Amino acid sequence: MKKLLFAVLFAAACGGTQKQSAGRSAAIAECTYSMPDTASWDEVQQAVADAEDGSLDVCGDQLSAEARASASGYHAVLEQIDADRADAAYLLRFKIYSGRIQPSTP
Repeated sequence: MKKLLFAVLFAAACGGTQKQSAGRSAAIAECTYSMPDTASWDEVQQAVADAEDGSLDVCGDQLSAEARASASGYHAVLEQIDADRADAAYLLRFKIYSGRIQPSTP
């Protein structure tokens, strides 16, 4: 579990364009997504990628209807991952920002 947690934290620290662009505006929410600690590195990495591209809703019903209905949408940025030993889970903590991330061009 420690190796997986370290690998995920390292990957998050190396962040992509989403983490860099998110610093321009204030977060509108913070949400936590839970995964079993038996999840593989690939599963955790896929969940983070899905959350950041908007295909995984890590907030559930926590975001207001106004934020969901906004034409500019919203996006998630991974902030940290914690191990919850009591529940045998990884807690992926995201900050939510208004607006969609535009893919960067090389």
